[in-house]
Amino acid sequence: MGSVSVFSFSVPDLSPTRNLGPPDDVLREALHRYASLRLKSAQRLANLAHEFNYHIKYVRPLLILIPNNAKSRSTKLKELNTEFNVGTVRKPPPISVATTLVCDKLDEDINQADGPDTIKTLLALDGHQIPRDTIRQIVKDNAPESSLFGLQNGLAPAPTGLFGLGLGFECRSKPKPG
Repeated sequence: MGSVSVFSFSVPDLSPTRNLGPPDDVLREALHRYASLRLKSAQRLANLAHEFNYHIKYVRPLLILIPNNAKSRSTKLKELNTEFNVGTVRKPPPISVATTLVCDKLDEDINQADGPDTIKTLLALDGHQIPRDTIRQIVKDNAPESSLFGLQNGLAPAPTGLFGLGLGFECRSKPKPG
């Protein structure tokens, strides 16, 4: 029987110059700004390439098979986010801190008309990433009179039970008995 040999290889760096990127303080500010704008990973990578000529290859780890000894560049953005403490929705602040932040935003809204997505955006612009369902639960517990749980967009629900057969001709969905 023949012997089985295992080939190991490394991925060579084909770029003509080394991609060092911007200084750490500039990169930290940019990553925090992208998080506050709630950009997706691909958009963050595109902005880094456009603003700072810092190219990180976007690789979908589940779709591409990577050899064991080759390190994927898709984790570089995650490493940078971890290094610079960039907040994510998947790791929100403790519930007591989130409750305080949401209640502060509710106090600023005089008419109680801001929905959970608006509150989430306002908190993200301040640098706090809180999931929308958490915001909904906090508003439900602390401000039940809020219009958040009332009519959608301030409009009455659409009437049901009538349908039109033509101009000026309306019928009920169930005919009247008799």
